[in-house]
Amino acid sequence: MAKAYQVIQANILNNEKLREPQIKSFEALQKFSAEMATSKEREAGIVLPVGCGKSGCITITPFAFICI
Repeated sequence: MAKAYQVIQANILNNEKLREPQIKSFEALQKFSAEMATSKEREAGIVLPVGCGKSGCITITPFAFICI
């Protein structure tokens, strides 16, 4: 599936299975994605403590950059 992140309807913001830090980082990435259109910034860093779900955050990141 070549455009999986554009086809799949992900429920991230209201997903009870995600941890709060994952949702907050997703919201920050969405904001960054929207600001990229008018900024020269192309890199972002997310810092999460141990046990907050960094792997899950990495997995949902592409959904923050679609449809912007």
